[in-house]
Amino acid sequence: MNDDAVLTISQVQALLRCSRAKVYRLIRGGALESTRLKAPGRVRGTYMVASRSVKALLENVGMGNKIPARRLRVPEAAKYLGIAIDTLNQLRSRGGGPRFIKIGDNPKTAKIVLYDTDDLDAWLEANKYGSTADLEKCAATR
Repeated sequence: MNDDAVLTISQVQALLRCSRAKVYRLIRGGALESTRLKAPGRVRGTYMVASRSVKALLENVGMGNKIPARRLRVPEAAKYLGIAIDTLNQLRSRGGGPRFIKIGDNPKTAKIVLYDTDDLDAWLEANKYGSTADLEKCAATR
């Protein structure tokens, strides 16, 4: 793999043997270096991933290491999850959202809230359903 080359999302997906959504989460989380290319007159763009970042990730994982987790502030975490900042704030205050970290002397008055990317991924996995029938089964057990 040439270090100066760029790869498409599909190529990265094949190399990492993971879902397209996981590749996008790795890009948003900063684990993969990418550029978004837009054709003139087009609304959507295409992500191109630097092969050197994929190579580094594969070497790291190949040595038995996990993909490094990051800590994100609320706006970054909301973007990582693909939800609105207000929604993430409501989930945190009402319950049902991902685990979070509060930084400060007194957790009740601390202003800094962080989310670990491992916790965000775990929350996303816990909220996966195959069909709406699965949702009804979950509601019946609560």
